[in-house]
Amino acid sequence: MEPNWIYFRDFRDTFISIQESFGFDPQKEIEAREQLAHILLNRDPTPLIHEITRIASKRTICCFGAGSNLSNHIQAKQKILVTHREEFYLVAADGSANALMDKSLIPDIIISDLDGLSFEQMEIFLQQGVIVVILAHGDNTHAVDIFSPLFQKYPRIIGTTQAPAIFPILNPGGFTDGDRGLFLLHHLVPLFQPFYLFGYEFETTIGKYSKNQYFEDSPMTEMKRKKLAICQNLIHQLRTLWARSVKVVGIDQSIQLLPF
Repeated sequence: MEPNWIYFRDFRDTFISIQESFGFDPQKEIEAREQLAHILLNRDPTPLIHEITRIASKRTICCFGAGSNLSNHIQAKQKILVTHREEFYLVAADGSANALMDKSLIPDIIISDLDGLSFEQMEIFLQQGVIVVILAHGDNTHAVDIFSPLFQKYPRIIGTTQAPAIFPILNPGGFTDGDRGLFLLHHLVPLFQPFYLFGYEFETTIGKYSKNQYFEDSPMTEMKRKKLAICQNLIHQLRTLWARSVKVVGIDQSIQLLPF
């Protein structure tokens, strides 16, 4: 059987429940997977996966969501993140990468379904060697077409799907950009490594880094609230079902990112 980073089969029933609750068409998910597979034809993600494993396993893993509290969370830890940058592995959920760049930080990896970064912004990160993990799903096939020149030009792209995985398109589990990165890293690094979460805000407003066309925080919508509730639940599952320590900046007290 393939490793969990290729296809996390234990997550499949959970995703089917999510799919049914939103009314997603399973066939559209398959079509989106095939579209991305055609673009990334003969692109083996294994060397990039091994690189992530090798580097992230030796560093403190910090994951950045696009909540309205993101900038404050980064600001609070900016000095240590910048001064000791080589000690951290920075995982950015889509547009949160822009917030990191605003604070003189470049993520190691971006998790994106192509609505948080513009074409030009994504190219800037790819030019700097950032790994970008793309999700193709039933509602973003047009965006996949638009971004496809980047996927063909730059080698540091990993393709993922919400349908059953067909290599080289992976399905490591998760649903939103904010939790998919956690699931991927969960399969790749030792269980004793905690994940530190910045900018994970689930209830009040939609952060301005959530969409590339936002310039300020926006009122919460019912659809966004539902998606964030699922994200929150999946993070809880990582903690309880799969025993991953997850510490949330702003909630868990006395977070010490480094042992000095």
